[in-house]
Amino acid sequence: MKIIFTILVATLFTVLVIPAYSQSTTTSNVKNSSTGTQICSDGWYVSGYFLPLETDYTSKLIQIPIDAKIHDFKSDFVDEVRIQGWGKTISGDYLGSYDEEFHLSKTPLDSLGNNLIVGSIAVDPETIKFGTKITIPTLPSPWNTMIFSSNDTGSSIKGKHIVVYTGNGLDAKNEAFQISSDNNSICIVSESMPAIQLFKVDQKIPDWIKNNARWWTNNSIDDQTFMNGIQFLIKENIIHVEHNVEKSEGQQLTIPNWIKITVGFWANEQTGDTEFIQALQWLITNNILHVPQKQELASPSKIEMAGWWSSQYGTNNAFGQNQTNTDYWISVAHEMSKQFPGSKPGGILVIGYIQGANSATKTALPFPKPFGIYPNVNFSSADTIEPLLTAYDNAGLKVYLQVESADADIPMLMDLIMTRYKHHPSVMGFGVDVEWYHQSKYPGHGKPLTDDEVNNWAEKVKTYNANYSLTLTHWDATYLSNARPVNVLFLTDSEHIGSLSAAVGNYTAWVDHFAPAQVGFYLGYPSDMAWWSKLADPASSIINPVIAARPNANIGGVYWVHFSATKVFPIK
Repeated sequence: MKIIFTILVATLFTVLVIPAYSQSTTTSNVKNSSTGTQICSDGWYVSGYFLPLETDYTSKLIQIPIDAKIHDFKSDFVDEVRIQGWGKTISGDYLGSYDEEFHLSKTPLDSLGNNLIVGSIAVDPETIKFGTKITIPTLPSPWNTMIFSSNDTGSSIKGKHIVVYTGNGLDAKNEAFQISSDNNSICIVSESMPAIQLFKVDQKIPDWIKNNARWWTNNSIDDQTFMNGIQFLIKENIIHVEHNVEKSEGQQLTIPNWIKITVGFWANEQTGDTEFIQALQWLITNNILHVPQKQELASPSKIEMAGWWSSQYGTNNAFGQNQTNTDYWISVAHEMSKQFPGSKPGGILVIGYIQGANSATKTALPFPKPFGIYPNVNFSSADTIEPLLTAYDNAGLKVYLQVESADADIPMLMDLIMTRYKHHPSVMGFGVDVEWYHQSKYPGHGKPLTDDEVNNWAEKVKTYNANYSLTLTHWDATYLSNARPVNVLFLTDSEHIGSLSAAVGNYTAWVDHFAPAQVGFYLGYPSDMAWWSKLADPASSIINPVIAARPNANIGGVYWVHFSATKVFPIK
């Protein structure tokens, strides 16, 4: 703790008397149904301490010299730091007081220079060896069920005295006073006792779970959303839990504050996976976290399709790729599908393009003109789409054929396109990018769809194949009508989102707006590269929190946009 324990004990807990160490320790073997045999001992004094948060204090600023620089801190916060040893400053750094000097650190440290974590206890190493795991069943709930690790000490800690760190802030201060008491029992936890969770050897906890944990500890998401994320880990076999775990009797409890503190420290890498798993164990054994039954663990992914969105203008960006490179797009589809086990590899292939920016009234189709009159449609001399679909047929991919319609009639475009390409087994439907629907009269957003338009188009696409679906794309949900045909996939192409948490919030709101209809997401816009490029697996890191937040979401597709494809999926 890098703390002078004589000050801590004398100042904070003067009402308590430290019992003298006695060699006549009373021991007993206690049989516990969930943990095995434990060796217990009575007559222990427990004192708690916490880390103050400068934001909780209101006094005037005083100047403190640290490493030849002057820093301003609230005076009552500094007084508390002198007692507790460390405190978190408004800037986010930690102010420490030891060796008669003040220090700054990115994390609070114990007396041995290690990161301070909830569940850490300071002991007399002559009485309890470092690394020993213990429980203190005589403490008030929830501390009486927690497994502590003896990995710290202090000059004033002698004999049967244990000092417990309770976390940050005023809640932790209250906990420190509540657990400070005489005549406690401790029980040594046998190293041979079976753990109820084991990580898969070949997997790590996904980064998005740590992001969820940070948001939860900052109160940006609620308890249930965080719990859904943990449930997802168990259900997807990332964390294994034995199914014969014996749970405590009685009512389900609320999540205690020390769990939130522990999870927050883990999310900020101030503690390890072991402490995080201990917190999950407590949630499971106290009936707060549900362990899925074995039959639930094999459930398929909630993502129907994962892949790409590509067009002929895909190379307009430094990390873009043209849609004609079918080998590349087949590879991307499979890489995306691997991130969402059970999903089909595929994509959205843009084959109808507006001609001219916001003044465009016509769309261009990349195949020769058939017999007839087709207002606001231009055609090409050769078919550039046929070889792409043949390649996707052979690779087993599934694709939607999308248009930027301008003023061209949608049923007419659907008839032209589906009649020409419906023989391809890779084709699974037709799509409309609503941003470009009559955009010359509705610049910037396109014309909002009516319920009749959506219902009629959804019925028409099934006339070419009963299994065909319709995709409708926009970033504003209100532009896609209130109709909810079962064969329509409502896609958002939102960008300029700003952060991972904002993206999860945006996509969760999209799910809520269209529920129970099927929804999907375009990912990877260059305008958001500053944050998504830092994620280890961007697609799953963005979408898995949405699944965790909305376990019943009907997600039909997740598509990485062509503008940044090679940034995430380099050409091999």
